[in-house]
Amino acid sequence: MESSSSSSSSRSSGGGGNRSAAHKSSVSLAAGSTSGLLSAVLLQPLDVVKTRLQLRPETRRALRSVVAEITATQGLPGFWNGLRPSVARAVPGVGLYFATLQAVSSVLKERTHLSSGLQDLLAGGMSRCVSVSLLMPVTVVKARMESGRFSHYSKSVISNLALMARTEGLKSWFAGTVPTILRDAPFSATYLFVYHKMKTVLEGANAASVIPAFAISMTAGLTAGVTASVVTQPQDLIKTLVQTDASGAVSMSVAMRQATSTGVRGLAKGLLPRVMRRSLMSAVTWSVYEQLVATFDTVLP
Repeated sequence: MESSSSSSSSRSSGGGGNRSAAHKSSVSLAAGSTSGLLSAVLLQPLDVVKTRLQLRPETRRALRSVVAEITATQGLPGFWNGLRPSVARAVPGVGLYFATLQAVSSVLKERTHLSSGLQDLLAGGMSRCVSVSLLMPVTVVKARMESGRFSHYSKSVISNLALMARTEGLKSWFAGTVPTILRDAPFSATYLFVYHKMKTVLEGANAASVIPAFAISMTAGLTAGVTASVVTQPQDLIKTLVQTDASGAVSMSVAMRQATSTGVRGLAKGLLPRVMRRSLMSAVTWSVYEQLVATFDTVLP
């Protein structure tokens, strides 16, 4: 965080220059994992609804229909389908992302003369590529469990991965890797750029410290989350179509044709719950992360 009363995690995550890079990365990993767990559990229903919307024909009342269908067939627990892989991905994934972001940001700051905005774009995109690639198999299981099309799947992530390997081959673990990277890397790059710009503006307008730092982080996070979600919506739809097809018949090119066959309305399927989830998740994750970084830096030696 940029430094006012609290410091920015990607630019000075960890309070002082005397702290080692390993210490900063450890703090980032712990804080990121904790904030990732919290946001994954709270916002899983929005992800389930988004996935179901993307897999059904476009109708005027699709959102209401999906919510009613889940409620009628599975009750309230149905909105948390896929929670285990979501947590299994978010906890190490967010922690790994913030730790990598801290390391990459430090290198770019120390060894390049790029503008802070360009550093944010590069650091955000590169860091997300690392975490996405390592956790791709869990991402595929998550999408399938949320879709409602794989009722034969168990609640165990490991068991489902083993089933996929037996019936579809190991290649199924990496279905949709390209659209996922094309979604998540631009999302993180856009998010980080908008977040820091917005936070700088808000902090500049808050010279009298009337607005709490946490509120500034939340506002900047929501704004950045909405912007990044809209920019990467087509990639998210294509990713869902590819990953929820067990036959292997839906390639990226086929998914692109399906997604664009009904024009802009088709590409926007699931946009509302996705914008709500990603913006809230990013805002909560970053706000909690920054508070935890400050706390860990005070408590830990």
